[in-house]
Amino acid sequence: MRHIYIILLLFFIGLSAQAEVIPDSLYIRANRFYSEGRYSEAATLYDSLINTGYSAPEVYFNLGNACFKMRQIGKAILNYERANRLKPFDEDIRFNLQLARTYTVDKIESLPEFFLSAWWRSFRSMMDSDHWMILSIVLFIVCLVLFLFFLFSMRVTLKKIFFTLSVFFLLGSFIAGLSGYRQGREFHARNEGIVMVSSATVKSSPDAGSSDLFVLHEGTKVKIEDAVGNWVEIRIANGNKGWIEFSNLEII
Repeated sequence: MRHIYIILLLFFIGLSAQAEVIPDSLYIRANRFYSEGRYSEAATLYDSLINTGYSAPEVYFNLGNACFKMRQIGKAILNYERANRLKPFDEDIRFNLQLARTYTVDKIESLPEFFLSAWWRSFRSMMDSDHWMILSIVLFIVCLVLFLFFLFSMRVTLKKIFFTLSVFFLLGSFIAGLSGYRQGREFHARNEGIVMVSSATVKSSPDAGSSDLFVLHEGTKVKIEDAVGNWVEIRIANGNKGWIEFSNLEII
């Protein structure tokens, strides 16, 4: 009986190792195709990796690069945005995303943002939600240790120092936890999309017969605010809003 358990254990370990090798081998092949200039074949393999659940930021980033080389601007921006969601502090991803946006038709001016809101958003984007939460836990543990030093210290001066430091680290833990919560909430919201067709008419209501408001083009980013049937209400960076068919978009 014991030998059977060992054989089964080795069997499952072998399956697990095989499952890890297959995506890695596909990733290496996709990278080789990309380096050889075979962008279509590389993009197909990157898509296969994503469809099998191997959705790392590097895969989305490389897929975006392959699409950009093929001048598929909408798909390039979509995958850069997805990579940016997973790794918001990566400078290469941000740079390529900004570069791809210069190739879009729609040059939409964003509404002015209150400087504190812009600073807070920029601060949160320094790390993803997981890293913020880890930092929050570490800072809280340090806070507890310092508080214990405060309780057991015999000197008044040391008590003041340990208490002040414990409050400081507690505040840092709260800020890191709040940043992680907001980053996680935005990541899972899935309320942003990219226009994937050459042009799409935005309507005044969720009805093909309603009046036209404006036209959006491939690669434009929109925020989804409501949905009715096959229509979604979207808002663009300058504050304008309207209804568009969902089939014209891909969710980030």
